[in-house]
Amino acid sequence: MKVLTVFLFGMSLGAQVNLTPPAPLLSADAVLPAAPSAAMEHSLRPLEPNRTIPPGRTFYRWSAAILAASGVADVASSWRRPEANPVMAGSGSTFGGQSVAIKLGLAGTSFLLEQVVLRHRPDLYRRIAWLNLGIAGAQGAIVAHNVSLP
Repeated sequence: MKVLTVFLFGMSLGAQVNLTPPAPLLSADAVLPAAPSAAMEHSLRPLEPNRTIPPGRTFYRWSAAILAASGVADVASSWRRPEANPVMAGSGSTFGGQSVAIKLGLAGTSFLLEQVVLRHRPDLYRRIAWLNLGIAGAQGAIVAHNVSLP
């Protein structure tokens, strides 16, 4: 039994020893490996899901930016002026910090709801974009009215 153990141990050690001399690093007749092919490079890249951009997504993003800009313009035109909307009016029925917080909360909630809807129904990007542009137009009319007031 001891002989068999020594024999197996010796064989495993012998398999670890490389008896061929190492090749020189730069020899004249050394053959460089071929450049990897495009198929091999493609197979080495991490797998990504095949995602396509839904139609209307860019239009939606622009409409969201326009809606946010019209909201900022509305806040700027209403700042420290009398507020007709009792929900938005702060202390003394003027548009102040509390009114801005309410307006930001409403805008943030609307953007969040849009994202939830669009995650499940990407075919609605264009319709929601047109809705955003309509709301931005209404806010633009309010800005024009606020600016015209003395």
